[in-house]
Amino acid sequence: YSNGARTGKGKLMFANGDAYEGDFENGERSGKGRFAWANGEVYEGDFSKGNPDGYGRYTWPGGNVYEGPFVNNARTGKGRFMFASGDFYEGDWANGKMHGMGALRYANGVVNAGRFENNEFKLF
Repeated sequence: YSNGARTGKGKLMFANGDAYEGDFENGERSGKGRFAWANGEVYEGDFSKGNPDGYGRYTWPGGNVYEGPFVNNARTGKGRFMFASGDFYEGDWANGKMHGMGALRYANGVVNAGRFENNEFKLF
């Protein structure tokens, strides 16, 4: 603690079973860390002002994984989402959605490459 606020490396356990381990600055998650939710979701990466912000990896209990940049807790920038089914999307993200140029590759070999808007492939 510094001036009454968590500062430096530490671990914070919540009553609901969530847990954070990593860097704190002025009482907030900031820097490198790992947040594990009681429901099995896990985020490992950069934090700023308490939120995923920067590069990170988010894993869901069913096996889906996103790896790439976050801006204020939303997938934003060039990233990769791997579905538990073997399908994966690699490309642009905006506000947590596939948005911009990218390619959605299905496990069966089919590929949708081009422009996506709000998680939907758009034909030109």
